[in-house]
Amino acid sequence: MGPPYRPDAPRPDPELARLAAQGERRRVQAAVEADRGRNRAGDRNLRVAIGGFRGSTLKRVLLGVVIAAAVTGVAAVVMTEKGPSRGGVVAMAFGATMCTFMLWVFVPPFASRATVSAEERWVGSQPFRLVGYLEVLALTPLFQRSLTFRLQWQPGGRPPDYSLIHGAIGAIDPGARVRSCDETGATIVSGPVSGHTGISSNRVPVYRNHRLPAHVHAVVEKFLVPLHRSHPITEVSVEG
Repeated sequence: MGPPYRPDAPRPDPELARLAAQGERRRVQAAVEADRGRNRAGDRNLRVAIGGFRGSTLKRVLLGVVIAAAVTGVAAVVMTEKGPSRGGVVAMAFGATMCTFMLWVFVPPFASRATVSAEERWVGSQPFRLVGYLEVLALTPLFQRSLTFRLQWQPGGRPPDYSLIHGAIGAIDPGARVRSCDETGATIVSGPVSGHTGISSNRVPVYRNHRLPAHVHAVVEKFLVPLHRSHPITEVSVEG
């Protein structure tokens, strides 16, 4: 008795094969474009966060334009004699001032590349490795965000008491809590840091990470650096 009959597999349809290859190419292209979009959004979030803390050249220029428009408008009104044209001058001056002011309010405080580099230098100047901080600034802004600080003690050093960490961090961030503290490290969770701006676009609230840098700077400079002097830290990881 011979082997059971097995019909030959149908030959692949050329059109289906072409569509399958095209679909795979489009999937790869879509993944690449999505990754680029995330990178652009992350860079934008990072620059807005740092600009809101260190200052934004763009915002300063726009503020200068607002002041110049207001001064020019007042001067034009003063120099215009009373008459039918005076009302038009007042309206134009007021309109120009309001337009530039609204532009100043709604344009995000983008940090320049030099300002971003200054923040990167601050990260590198700490007496311990500070990792994850810039990545947190690049995250999608939320209404509020709690940060997690993971500390690693220097091997062989004397870890601090829980009460010391709990009390010291509370002086800077009353909402913070110490999740753990042992001979290897400590984990501290901050209180909520607001991303609220008071601005809405098409009735959708606009959130930014502009308060995160000030919070991290305060924790690092007022708490972690002094703590490091008596209880050496090798690394601080910031997570959002």
